[in-house]
Amino acid sequence: MQRKKLISKTLTTAVMLALYIGGAQPSITSAQEYTDQLTGANDAYAAHGIRTTVGMESTYTFAEGDVVKWTNAYPAVEVWDEGTHLKFTTPLNLQLDIKDGATSGIYAATSNYDTPGKLTAQDVNITGQSTGSNYDINRIYISGIDTYAADIKMENLNIDITADGKPESIADGIFMGRDLEDEDSEHTLTVTGAANIKAVSKNGSYAWAAGIEAQDQAKMNFGKLTIATEAMAENLARTNGIFAAGNSEINAGETHINVKGISPNPDESSYSYGLNAIHSSTITLGDNSTIHAESSGDGAIMTIGVRAGYHSEVNLGITNNEV
Repeated sequence: MQRKKLISKTLTTAVMLALYIGGAQPSITSAQEYTDQLTGANDAYAAHGIRTTVGMESTYTFAEGDVVKWTNAYPAVEVWDEGTHLKFTTPLNLQLDIKDGATSGIYAATSNYDTPGKLTAQDVNITGQSTGSNYDINRIYISGIDTYAADIKMENLNIDITADGKPESIADGIFMGRDLEDEDSEHTLTVTGAANIKAVSKNGSYAWAAGIEAQDQAKMNFGKLTIATEAMAENLARTNGIFAAGNSEINAGETHINVKGISPNPDESSYSYGLNAIHSSTITLGDNSTIHAESSGDGAIMTIGVRAGYHSEVNLGITNNEV
């Protein structure tokens, strides 16, 4: 009898220990790759268990390490419908790889200026390239963020993109504009933490690379900002750290800019601007900022650290400017 009791106690303990160990183990989820466009209520991410939608607001919660791999010639994330709000509570990781086309990581516009689209996020990481030599489309284009009359707010932003192709290669880290008919409303792109932007354009007869391009009353605010751009062209190479035009306004804290333009053709030219403000625009940088600009080539070259023209204004804290 004593032996039976001992066996019973041992088996019970073993079963309880197994249940305890099994229950105590954390759930293990591996990172997933997705290929669907993110647009809100009608996209595929509810079926993936990532999106919930209430009214016009869609909330996305990705697992750690999840990535959206994008190979289509239209945006990976699109905010368009009136009043649409896309909200990302975990890091949004976009990897772009486009052939013979034009693409953006995030495209945010509006169909109604009174109730524009919105995007809010924590960390956003956008990497990738657009490549090719399709003369029918005239240019190879890529942007990390492309936005018109929409409100965007995020904590941290990393963009690393390359345009590599013919006949023209164009790369914008961030492009922001606004329809000129929208005279009254104000829309802002804000990064409260750190923004790191790298944009490279190469191998076209014409190459353009800008860390930030602001047009037509665009407004952007940044915490700490780092920009590196490089344009390498057979003929014309153009690069800007920050380009602001059309009554646009860029405000940033401590900022570090490094730009480089290269054009080997002796009959052509390259230019590099660290800051380029024109047509009633304003750029303001905080203390401890640095600007480095360089151009090289066998033809005409121009290198300017800071330019303010056509009724524009550049405000610098304690800044080191190297050309």
